[in-house]
Amino acid sequence: MKHRICIAAAALLVLTGCGSGYTKQTTDLTAEIKNQPEAGMEKTDDFIDAQYRFTVAMMQAGAKLHPQENQLYAPYLAAQTLLMAADGAAGETRDEILAVFGSSDSASLDRYLAGWRHSQLASQLSTANSVWVKNTDAFAVKDSYLQTMHNTFEASVFSAAFDDATISDMNKWVSAQTDGAIPEIIQSFEPDEVLMLLSAGAFDAKWSDPFADNEVQNSLFYAANGTQQNVPFMRKEMDDAVYLETENAVGFMRNYKNNRYAFAALLPQDQTPDEYIADMTPEQLRAILLSGRQTEVDIFLPKFSFSQETDLKPLFQEMGIQLAYSTEEKADFSGISEGKLFLNRSVQRTKIEVNEGGTNATYALHLGAEESACAEYRVSLNKPFLFVIYDREYGLPVLTGTVQSLE
Repeated sequence: MKHRICIAAAALLVLTGCGSGYTKQTTDLTAEIKNQPEAGMEKTDDFIDAQYRFTVAMMQAGAKLHPQENQLYAPYLAAQTLLMAADGAAGETRDEILAVFGSSDSASLDRYLAGWRHSQLASQLSTANSVWVKNTDAFAVKDSYLQTMHNTFEASVFSAAFDDATISDMNKWVSAQTDGAIPEIIQSFEPDEVLMLLSAGAFDAKWSDPFADNEVQNSLFYAANGTQQNVPFMRKEMDDAVYLETENAVGFMRNYKNNRYAFAALLPQDQTPDEYIADMTPEQLRAILLSGRQTEVDIFLPKFSFSQETDLKPLFQEMGIQLAYSTEEKADFSGISEGKLFLNRSVQRTKIEVNEGGTNATYALHLGAEESACAEYRVSLNKPFLFVIYDREYGLPVLTGTVQSLE
């Protein structure tokens, strides 16, 4: 029988909690695995390039498959989950997964990601990984694979029955990592599913300079579907914001408390966000986020929040990962088990809220950038825009998304 691997990545923007008390049917095997953590590696240009390549490919696939829809992706988290699978893959299956990073060296990517993960401010951004293995005589995971997951990704390893009690325990684990913001990631198992790779992340940060109550006012947002939506906007004239400008987009970047992370927004001038993303290259996105200059900016940012569940299987397939999902004996995950495996489900659940305090985690009727009597530049996000939660120390996007509608 050919079994299935189920990958589920839960990514959202809230404070991470902790939990315990799994059912008797679920056994935590982590303590039985030798604790031999691998040291993470410092960032290099090759790693930065690889992560930007993956990030832009994810954005472009999402824009193509879900046009004119609000989107939220966590490339920081998704990269870890995919590489957890790649470490158990071989041959062309492994090559296809690594190709989305433009690399052939998963070991180095693993260690670079570990270095990035270890560097994060845990009070604002946290990550947890886990491996869930079905407790059955018909399937066995190689000890070497579990050791790699524990060493490289600091993943907890669980043996479980893959029944209703396991569903409860998996959802309890995700809820604990996301402070309850994502209460569940799975509702049922299929009979031949034997392995789940599960990641969860939480981002919760306050603005370095929060918006005051009197800096919130209602105004019109011109949604992608042509409707006019009367919604609350946050406005602040800042003398230390970063103004972003390219040939066909304008935007800004402003810091969260502690200045490690920032919120960047980009407003295309003559294109929709989907068109802008389709034309984007990894080099261009990196250059945009690095090229801003600190100046006086009049920021007009709508309050927004949304949650979604995304089937990542068609998105990853659009990015070029085909063999891993093959049911015709083509997928090769021999690094995980002697039995035949293929990827079955890939799920992402996300939630974001941007308000006066900070972030728990775009047609052109208005140019978007104009001179202001009080500030040198004005950026009014009153039509569909792109946004990035940006790690300023590493120079990499943690999360990316588009706001196409506020209703």
